[in-house]
Amino acid sequence: MDNPLKVPMLDMLYEGTSPLLVSLQYIASLLDGTNDRLLLAFRRSSASYQEWCEAQGSEVRKCRRFFLAAGLVMYRRHWLVYHRLPWSLLKIVDPRTSQSEREAVMAEFDDAADCCLPPGLARQLRQCGITAQQLFEDEDLRRFLCWVAELVGQQIVDLEWRHGRNRSRSHSHGQTRMDSFVARAVNAEARMLHQARWDLQRLRETQPAVEAPTPEPRAQHEKKRLRASTAAELHLWEFTSAKRAQGQKTNMASAPLRTSAMKSQTPTTPRPS
Repeated sequence: MDNPLKVPMLDMLYEGTSPLLVSLQYIASLLDGTNDRLLLAFRRSSASYQEWCEAQGSEVRKCRRFFLAAGLVMYRRHWLVYHRLPWSLLKIVDPRTSQSEREAVMAEFDDAADCCLPPGLARQLRQCGITAQQLFEDEDLRRFLCWVAELVGQQIVDLEWRHGRNRSRSHSHGQTRMDSFVARAVNAEARMLHQARWDLQRLRETQPAVEAPTPEPRAQHEKKRLRASTAAELHLWEFTSAKRAQGQKTNMASAPLRTSAMKSQTPTTPRPS
C-alpha cells in the first residue's frame, strides 16, 4: 500500500481522519453549547445561549434530545460496527495505528472463540488456522487485508432498504395513521433483533433446547384494497356506456362533455306557472 490516506476504509478506522469521530465531536459541541450553529436555535427568542437555557427550558430539552438521538444512532450503527471484528482487523496493516491499539486488536482476535467471531472474514481466517501475528508478519496476508480495505466501500443500501419497507407498510395512497406506522416499524425491528439473537444462540449451542421461531411467509402478491365508487363515478360510467351503445365516441377528458354528463345527473324542478 503506497499511501494509506487514499483508502477510505482505513481513514474511517483511523481516529485522525475518521469522519465518524468528527461527526460525533460536532454533535458533542452542540450538547455542551460551544457550537456557533446553536444561534439558529436560540436567536429567535433569546440574546445568548445562557439566557435561552434559563428562559426556554422545554425547548432546550427538546433540542438536546434530538442531538443525543443523532449521536447515539451514529455511534451504535457506524462507530461500533467499524471498530469491531472483522473490520478492526484492517488496523493491523495501517502504519498509522499505534502499537498498543494494534496489540489490542490482535489480542481480541486471538482470544475470541470461533462461535463468537462474526460470520465472514474473521471466522473464515480462524477456521483456516491463521493467527493475528501471522496477519501482521506474513506479507501475503498483509497484502490480502490491504486488498480488502481497498475493496470495501460505504453505501446507503441499508437506508434505501428501510425506505422500501416503510413504503410497504402504508396503503396504496402512501398514507397511514402515525401510531400504526410506528407500531409496525418497532415490531419489525424487534422481530429482526429477536431472530438474530436466536441465530447467535444456535451457533453457540450444539443442541439448542428451543428452536428459533419460523418467520411467517409473506404473500407474494397482496390484494389491493377495494374502494367503493362514488355516485358521480357510477353516473359517469353509465353515461359513457350509453354513449358507446349509441355508437358515439366519448372523451371524458373533454371539459364540455364532462360538464354535460354531470348536468344530466342533476334532476330539474319545473318552475311554477
